[in-house]
Amino acid sequence: VMTNTLTIGVGTLNIQNRKLTTYGIDKTGSANFLTSGSTVTLTGSTISGLTSTAFTFDVLRVQRGPDMQVTFNVPIIVNKHFEIVSGTVKLYERNGSLAVNQDTIIGGIFDVNGGTFTANGGITVNSGGALDTSNSIYSSLVNVGNKIIVNSGGLLKSNSALDLITSTGGNYSFTVNGGTVDVS
Repeated sequence: VMTNTLTIGVGTLNIQNRKLTTYGIDKTGSANFLTSGSTVTLTGSTISGLTSTAFTFDVLRVQRGPDMQVTFNVPIIVNKHFEIVSGTVKLYERNGSLAVNQDTIIGGIFDVNGGTFTANGGITVNSGGALDTSNSIYSSLVNVGNKIIVNSGGLLKSNSALDLITSTGGNYSFTVNGGTVDVS
């Protein structure tokens, strides 16, 4: 467990088939970050992010303190599972993107914020969670693979004038299990 932001400047950091818990990651220069088979968890009680250059993860979890934010201002690819247990994830306007190849579970706040979120599997918004595309002057884009589920206590919020929620290929199911959908 690292209690600060991990900075990778040169060389290679290999965490393949391991777990890493840190506040954030800053990858610069010619650094290599090998993550195959790994689980990376972003924790802490300060604002942090994934910055500088693109990242690829197998499993990415965010487990932050209340009102604590992680900003993605570069392209992020998650090969398997993405989960926001608590805290806020914010895509940086027009530069931030997140592509998840399997399922996404949202138990905190996910602010798409004018970025692009592609979930090739399904999206589940649980109690206390929110998928929010309404907080930017730019259009937010959510691409869904097979389903969106908004469970009791969950929120899907979208600005109908700017934001788009669409399919990555075919049809997808949209289920509201006691949650809230707010399109304004």
